[in-house]
Amino acid sequence: TGANAVAVWKNKAVVVGGDFTNDTYADSNCVLLRLKKNIQLKLPLRKPSGYRSSVIFATKKILVCCGTSGVDVSFDAGNNWINISKQSFHVVQKAKKGNAIFLAGAKGKIALLKL
Repeated sequence: TGANAVAVWKNKAVVVGGDFTNDTYADSNCVLLRLKKNIQLKLPLRKPSGYRSSVIFATKKILVCCGTSGVDVSFDAGNNWINISKQSFHVVQKAKKGNAIFLAGAKGKIALLKL
């Protein structure tokens, strides 16, 4: 259990993780940080829906995270998360050019997410 991934956008960071052995347990799986002189911690109002192993900022306000119990998206910089899939993925990454977001999971599973 614990933190598994960090995404940073300028002075903001999002940390995701949770309990890998109980991957649908959604308590203590996300924290939002303000990286200024004093680091400020904040919990989201609506958390990701379980253990999450990867997170990215797709834009300044849109985040995507994934884990073995699904994929979640936030449209308000991490304050509220919406589950968009129950499919298992281990990692998420945005393409350097364009808006394509790729997810990868076990046994070579790959998905393309367009927001």
